[in-house]
Amino acid sequence: MGSLRTQLSFSEYSSTTLLSGSTDGLVNVFNTAIGDEDDALLQVANHGASIHHAGFAASTFSNSRSSADMPDAFLYALSHDETMSIYPRIDSDSGKEDMNEAEYDAGGEETANFGDLRQKLHCDYVVDILPTPNNLILAAGSQREQHLDLVPLARSPEWRLQSEHLVRLVAAHGGDIVRSVHIDAKRSVVYTGGEDGLVKAWRLDGDEHSEAPTLVPESNSGPPAKQKKRKDKRYRPY
Repeated sequence: MGSLRTQLSFSEYSSTTLLSGSTDGLVNVFNTAIGDEDDALLQVANHGASIHHAGFAASTFSNSRSSADMPDAFLYALSHDETMSIYPRIDSDSGKEDMNEAEYDAGGEETANFGDLRQKLHCDYVVDILPTPNNLILAAGSQREQHLDLVPLARSPEWRLQSEHLVRLVAAHGGDIVRSVHIDAKRSVVYTGGEDGLVKAWRLDGDEHSEAPTLVPESNSGPPAKQKKRKDKRYRPY
């Protein structure tokens, strides 16, 4: 049985640059303007495990020296066994001919290998990796403790998990797994969908400079409960 595609993503900066991830552990980058598949293949990154999520990381927050030539300077890959790595993009102008076989197969040298994120984030599962204008956000959930954490991942100059700035969705979807997360950065709203069949919206409320903000869960039945005023930063759903 052949491998299955698990991820498709176009570059925000190029309508012809397509990334795909699959259960064979490969993350491929194609130029869709080229008809021949072999010629259209620009880069291969071998993550070594079935791909859950993969995408582009823009150099608007990567401090890349080649940002003028390649806005999407990095690729990220998250496997179904919760391991994550970040790979540098290969400049297609230099051509595959300038790389040896090992460099081509690896998609270049790994920029960062975080291993099993469950150990580093103290979570049970990773929902997704979400690009924002300033960094990447890792959404990691815990069924045992019933919360969802949003953890920034930024490069300054090395890629680092900024756990000290995590945002926590208290109770999240209870003991049910969170399957989808979307961040509306302009409105400071986080949307979540879980196996409990609910879609929830969470909004920032309070001091934006708190180190460890917490998201307050919504009431699932009856009239919404009044929130007590707090001095620290809090999020509340609406």
